[in-house]
Amino acid sequence: NRIKIQKEQIKQTRENLAIARVREKLGKCGKEEAMRWAAQVNIEEQQLLDMQAAHKNELVMINKILYNDQRGKFNLAPLTSKDPAFFTKDIHIIDYLTTYDAIEQFTQMITEEAYKLAPELAKLRTAQQMKKAEMAMYYQKFILPDAKLSLYHTALFNRKYVDDMVIPAADLRKLPAISPITLPRSELNNTCLSINAQWKPIEGGTKIAEIARIKAELDELKRYEDEVKTSIEEHVRTTINRAISAYLSIEKDYKAMYASGENYKDVKIKYHQGNATISQLQDAQKAYFDSKLSTINSQYVFFKELLWVQRCLCSINWSQATPEAKKFIEDVKTTLERRHDVNLL
Repeated sequence: NRIKIQKEQIKQTRENLAIARVREKLGKCGKEEAMRWAAQVNIEEQQLLDMQAAHKNELVMINKILYNDQRGKFNLAPLTSKDPAFFTKDIHIIDYLTTYDAIEQFTQMITEEAYKLAPELAKLRTAQQMKKAEMAMYYQKFILPDAKLSLYHTALFNRKYVDDMVIPAADLRKLPAISPITLPRSELNNTCLSINAQWKPIEGGTKIAEIARIKAELDELKRYEDEVKTSIEEHVRTTINRAISAYLSIEKDYKAMYASGENYKDVKIKYHQGNATISQLQDAQKAYFDSKLSTINSQYVFFKELLWVQRCLCSINWSQATPEAKKFIEDVKTTLERRHDVNLL
């Protein structure tokens, strides 16, 4: 877009240079005006060369990221609100943020969602659970200090006992007159559960000190958690505010482009008639093309901020969004009231 606007601006500057040379021949102005427009043309052409070089370098960088041939050529497709990558394909979120109360409610909803999905908070919650488990272990030692829980199970396999053997009568006469020793069935498999504990009063102070240490570390983790939550909420609020500001700026940029365009036409006519100075025309031209560039890029500024809002849902690409993220959007539809064409300002 910048290259497109720059080419149009160079075209207008060349026209003004031609007009200045005609005015110079007619004696309406001096040579310095034509020289000034000529210098302006050279400056803008140099800026165009820099823009084109930067654009080519961006394409080379994209090819490098994609592991493609860096000489490969492609065109960047324009973004629209219907792009599958945006959740605006499923919901026009701006229709639900028509009042300041709705904006605040949506901010709270997305902040809570960010709390659930933030990896920093997940790590802190895990560390807190580990500390609580460690503290519970020391508390348990007051009840069962140095406790040991044991489970024993013994079994005898592939053994032939006397009561299991069938001995013929003829062979029984050959056996000595000694009663056979039998092993009761109940003792073939033996299971034993035991708890062995020993109280050591001398270690009581150590346990108390360890519990105090763990409690201090747990309090520190909770403070870290509060700081992370504060940082996340601040980031969410600033992102949403920037996104809404960018959305409201789209209409204002179009109005500014129309006003500056009409002003540029009037000043240009007056300059031809000798009723306006070169400085007035240059200022009007710069204001017009600056506002035109802002207008063309205004929707992309909004999309850029919308990506950050969407990232709070951990769904950079909405076509690959998680079911939880899609459920959040459905909750927005049922929680907030939808209105159309209501200006916040």
